[in-house]
Amino acid sequence: MRGNLRFSDDQKPPSKLAHGIQDIPVNLAVGTVHREIHESEQDNVGVEAAHKIEASAEIGGHLTQNAHRSHSQNKRTERTDPYASNPQSKSQQKRAIRQEYAAAKHSQSTAETARTTTKTAKRAAGGQKNVRRFVTNNKHILLIFGGILVMLLFLMSAVSSCSMLFQGGISAFSSSVYTGEDVDMQSAETLYLVMEEELQEYLDNYESEYEFESYIFDLDEIGHNPYELTALITALHGGSWTADEIGDILAEIFEAQYILTEEIHGDTVIITLESTSIGELAEVLLTEEQLEMYEVYFTVLEDRTDLFETE
Repeated sequence: MRGNLRFSDDQKPPSKLAHGIQDIPVNLAVGTVHREIHESEQDNVGVEAAHKIEASAEIGGHLTQNAHRSHSQNKRTERTDPYASNPQSKSQQKRAIRQEYAAAKHSQSTAETARTTTKTAKRAAGGQKNVRRFVTNNKHILLIFGGILVMLLFLMSAVSSCSMLFQGGISAFSSSVYTGEDVDMQSAETLYLVMEEELQEYLDNYESEYEFESYIFDLDEIGHNPYELTALITALHGGSWTADEIGDILAEIFEAQYILTEEIHGDTVIITLESTSIGELAEVLLTEEQLEMYEVYFTVLEDRTDLFETE
């Protein structure tokens, strides 16, 4: 009688149920032996040692069975997973996963942008509604504010017009006051400069003119503003003038502006010169009405930059 032997390339995986059934008799036998040895171990120390050896062997057997079972399962997994043994397939799988993740990320970003745009549009629409509501509910306040603004603009325009009229009045007043020639004012300035130069020369030659063992000088600066001088002459004179008419006024101003004192102590002389500006003299020499005129004269003359040659 002949029998045919067949060999299959694919081995069926061992059944977990078959393993469990095969292990039952072994586990029962081992458990029976274990109980018998444990019952007699109280009487014999050697038996107790044998029991521990037997328990260690039992644990080793179980570990060996579990290792064999895990190995068989790993082989089945390799046969069923098409990517497990093919590195190129694994790379394709990772690439596909990355592409899916990028697509999902892009879709999420687009959705966030759309939501943000929608929220911004809603805020803008809400702001416009609030403005319209405010204007509707506060029309009377806005009208009052607009009226105040118009009044302010009108007042500013009026002040500007008055300022122009004032400047025009000053120009007309100055032209009526200074009816004299520019040469008269320039001549008065020249005369006053000569008087100052003579004072400076006297101080410069003092040591050569007077013999003392020591000289002490305490001198203020010599000089004046020609526009202040002309305004002061006009205020003191009471209007327009000529150079021939103001000799005494020049002397009065000069003596008030410069005060020279000389003190002799033995062989030592102390020379002191006190100088006051023309503007300060005006407050001393003029009455209240003359002082107002002086200020007007000076304001007008100061614009005549071509009248005097100044350094």
